[in-house]
This record gives sequence, C-alpha cells and structure tokens, in this order.
Amino acid sequence: MGVMFVHQHEKHVFSENEIQMLSLFTNQAALAIQNTQQKEELMMTKAVAWMGIVNASLAHRIIQKAGAIRNTVFGLRKLVGEQPGVAERLDRIDESARNVMEIPGRALLPVEDNVEPVDLSGLLRQEIPRWCKPDDGIVLDFSGLTSRGSVVNADPRWLAVVVETLATNAARAMRNANDRTLTVRSE
Repeated sequence: MGVMFVHQHEKHVFSENEIQMLSLFTNQAALAIQNTQQKEELMMTKAVAWMGIVNASLAHRIIQKAGAIRNTVFGLRKLVGEQPGVAERLDRIDESARNVMEIPGRALLPVEDNVEPVDLSGLLRQEIPRWCKPDDGIVLDFSGLTSRGSVVNADPRWLAVVVETLATNAARAMRNANDRTLTVRSE
C-alpha cells in the first residue's frame, strides 16, 4: 500500500522490539486504509444494487402500462374497423406504446440506510391494492399472526418495490388460470 521511511539522526541499529512496534503501527495503518476502501466499495455496491432494483421496478411498470395501451388499441381496432384516418391514428398510438416499452427506466431514491421497523402485513395491505385489481385473485390472510404481528427491520421503500414486482407478476401469471387465487401471508 505504501512505504514508510524511518530515519534516525545518529547511527542506530533498530532493536527487535522497535521493529515489532513499527510493524504493529504500519499494520494498523494498513488496516485503517483497507477498512476505508472497503466502506467506499460497499457504499458503491449498495448504490448500484438500489439503482438496479428501482430501474427494474420502473421498467416493469412502464412495460405494463404501455402493454395496456397496446391492448386498448387492439380492442379499438375491432370496434371501429378500418374507418379512414382512425386506423392511422391507432397505428401511431400503438407505435408510441412500443417505443415507450423500450425506454430504460431511470429513477433513483436516496441510498442512505433507512432501516426501521416495518409492519409487513400493513405494507402488503397497502401495496397490493395499489398495483393489483380486486379480481386479480390475490387474497390477504393474516389470521395466523401472533400478537406481535409481522414487524421486520427493513427499508420500507425496498420492501414496497419487492411487493409491487411480486404481486403484479403473480397477478399477470394467473390471469389465464382456472383457479385464480393467490393467498398472501406474512409471519
């Protein structure tokens, strides 16, 4: 990591004890430098991981909404047929929706630690209805919880992104199933 220059004004042979003390000092200095570097790398890794999660969530939402627009255009085509001018406008809307689906999501939330007690059941009750319709078949069942509930120490923003992604993917996967029931519990 570096060089330490030790100088004595008079001719001197360093004793074994002096050499051990200097070695101890330099090893401690090296550990402090290494610790600082590891902290910086950890913060960068955390920031990159957070950006990946947020970008994946945002891209997921964009693709969902643009897909809904494309489905609506498909339905409108069936209703209006080949009326002059309408088909071209629907083509432009469909093309724009396809272009939106290709836009990479970019959104950043602060990277600082925001770990706090989070009621997981409450978070599920709040987030799932935001992203899923009542007829998506997602049932919340918290009847087996103890009196403590389901409190976890976590960053509520991270958990909300995870819940959104899992719930919307589950709802989409079940749309064509005969039994459209997904029971969500927390422990």
